[in-house]
Amino acid sequence: GGGGGGGADGADDGRNDEKGEVLEVEQAASRLSAPVSRIDRSGKVKTIVTPLTVAICLFGREPDASPGYSAMPYQLSISCELGIFNDHFIEPLTVQIDLRLLRQAQALADYRSFTRAAEALNIAQPSLSRGIKELESRVGLPLFERLRSGHQPTDFGRVFLEHASGLLAGYEDLERDVAQTKGLGTVEMTVGFGAYAAEALAPSFAPRFVAEHPSVRLRIRMEDPTSMARLLRSRSIDVAVCESSVMADDDTIDVIDTLEPVPGHVVVRAGHPLAKRNDAGIADILAYPYAQVVMLPARVLKPILAARRDSPMPTFPAIECPSFSLAASIVASTNAFTFASLGMVRAELDAGRVVSLMQADWMHAKWCIARLRKRVVSPPMLDMVKALRQAHREALHAETELRARWCR
Repeated sequence: GGGGGGGADGADDGRNDEKGEVLEVEQAASRLSAPVSRIDRSGKVKTIVTPLTVAICLFGREPDASPGYSAMPYQLSISCELGIFNDHFIEPLTVQIDLRLLRQAQALADYRSFTRAAEALNIAQPSLSRGIKELESRVGLPLFERLRSGHQPTDFGRVFLEHASGLLAGYEDLERDVAQTKGLGTVEMTVGFGAYAAEALAPSFAPRFVAEHPSVRLRIRMEDPTSMARLLRSRSIDVAVCESSVMADDDTIDVIDTLEPVPGHVVVRAGHPLAKRNDAGIADILAYPYAQVVMLPARVLKPILAARRDSPMPTFPAIECPSFSLAASIVASTNAFTFASLGMVRAELDAGRVVSLMQADWMHAKWCIARLRKRVVSPPMLDMVKALRQAHREALHAETELRARWCR
């Protein structure tokens, strides 16, 4: 409330100064805790998106209204308010949005067909049609349009569905947390690891967490670090442990902890041509095939690329492996090399199959523990983070001991 237009002078300002009108709407939007796009004078539909709910505002002139913009925000959640909001007052109304209807709209958006969406929901097609019409009636705007390719969300529908999916996911989080608190059913927690983090931390982390939470089913996924943010946003994983740089500058992700770097080494077989040299540098090493498990972060690639400029090198990487265990096996039996912490090749070191050829500060692994920012932190998630931190401390301690034993 309390917008402009308080008198003749205010009306003149609104009539002559478009920037003033935009500022008034932006100030009103800020009271809804929402960013706003620049609004032109044509009365086109604009959108305002709040952090926790959806607010769709239609800005347009009323025929008999004083100069300015009237705004009708539709606060869409499980149960929310519709406020008719202009220069002088806010008139609250109530709009009920049923989760069942949100699920039906989401299914239609996914399948683009009433028939296939109804089958996926296990309901009759007429019931789905009625549900979509009811939802559009409550919202006051069409959510879908029929095209040759099927039923597609309208521009408004895409904004609505994006936030509806967040509401549905949040409700599923709530159901899971309530069930866990009551001890009902089996709760599932999923942690996503980058390939190196999985090899170094998962063997210690998993048994500790499972022992502390026998009623929780733990799922471990090994994923490309660049996909971790997407998996967190889709709630495919609860927690991610991966290269910290891939999570930088992502407002949707909360980095719970940036872990102390774990030293990395160039590892080769014990009989490698460079194994007896004390002065081997990165340029010497790059003359041999590199067995890669996951794409190296930019901070590691920079010195490698700088060394490759000076002389022709083999294809980099020469071998791409789906797991670290395969890369270690290849390295132990060929002249290929890979990057690893000493703990990751402890068994091969003890067996005399591989050696650490080189270690430099830029080779370290810098992992973080991250979650989706707007998800509720449940007790098992807190314990999962605690167990991951403990596994990391143990990995650092093991590195210190192994370095004293195996590094020349």
